[in-house]
Amino acid sequence: MDFLDKRISGICGELRRLSVKKRYPVTEWIYKKGNFVYPEDADRGEGEWEAFDTRTMHWYGPDEHYWFRTDYTVPEELDGKRMWLNVRSQIEEWDDGKNPQFLLYVNGEIVQGIDMNHKDVLLSECAKAGEVLRLDLQSYTGTLHSEFSLITEMQEVDAAITKLFYDLRVPRAAFSRMDKEDRNRIDIENILNNAINLLDLRTPYSDEFYASVKAADEYLDKALYSDMGHVGKQSIYFSWPFVKVCLILNYLGQGAWLIENAGNQALSSIEDLNPFFLMLPPP
Repeated sequence: MDFLDKRISGICGELRRLSVKKRYPVTEWIYKKGNFVYPEDADRGEGEWEAFDTRTMHWYGPDEHYWFRTDYTVPEELDGKRMWLNVRSQIEEWDDGKNPQFLLYVNGEIVQGIDMNHKDVLLSECAKAGEVLRLDLQSYTGTLHSEFSLITEMQEVDAAITKLFYDLRVPRAAFSRMDKEDRNRIDIENILNNAINLLDLRTPYSDEFYASVKAADEYLDKALYSDMGHVGKQSIYFSWPFVKVCLILNYLGQGAWLIENAGNQALSSIEDLNPFFLMLPPP
């Protein structure tokens, strides 16, 4: 089974690489140092905007705040395509709380937070050539490191390949928490292996390649997510109204319990009061 695991991992890596069809580096920014909250704060802040070339310049910490800005014109090559922005530094460590953090504004509107594990932002499902986007990055160096690259690029990301990548990767990620002889793990490994057997990776982006991606994903949808997991779309649609009613009743019950016990001095001293458990009758 180690062979299957490595094989699945290898195919996932290749799909991840192929999911980004083209990359367009964004290299010319301007910046100010300062702890600004909104783009207009950066405009009013002290100091002049300075040029920042991501190919040759670095920003410095630790515990420093920067604001980066650029006006990006969508190129003809991205017209009608799914356009993503990828933002990262050279740091690849896991501790997001102490490593570089970003907050992206597009045309003055807040869009998404970015860290070492969340580097990609979908800017458009159908980009328009010639459109100008003002990108603002509220940036914090974190407390661990003192020198950083700023690596930014627009990417054309393929939706079908990305979906198959995650449909393979997510169940495989559970293997580390499952015993190698676990029947469920063995069944999942066999299903994932059967799916990648349907892939034709010889000529990426050809009609044959996309037909094989579709076949593999349809097989996974049925064999893993419908037949084995019984969690197809129809099952979810059918069960959700019952789940919603149960949640509403549960929250109403907790609210009623809190109102009834509002004057209970014994409860007021509980630091992390959880009505969900406290409302249960004693055994």
